[in-house]
Amino acid sequence: MKKIITLVAIAMALSVSAQTERAHRQDINPRMTQEQFMQKFDGLDIDEQQRQKLVELYQKKQAEREDFRKNRAEMSKNQVFDAKAAERKTKIEAKKSNEIQEILTPTQYEIFCRKSR
Repeated sequence: MKKIITLVAIAMALSVSAQTERAHRQDINPRMTQEQFMQKFDGLDIDEQQRQKLVELYQKKQAEREDFRKNRAEMSKNQVFDAKAAERKTKIEAKKSNEIQEILTPTQYEIFCRKSR
């Protein structure tokens, strides 16, 4: 009887843990909309030219991201971890950060980095 109760308790704990993990994953949206992307820059007093450049950057990065996903799916169907894909993703994110830094003023970029952490 004690074993059954223990097993039921463990099963319930694992179930709750899995639900919490799933809920957390829903908060992280890998396919961020343009509106969500631009909300990152709220409060930075960006001008219209900067806003347009950021929209163009978003659109360009979305196209690159889709290309990355297609290539990753083709290259790593049988691999659990693809080191080349991970390295490429890191380079893409670093390039995106550099491009954002070029668009924003140093003060705006500093505030953006603090907000992004």
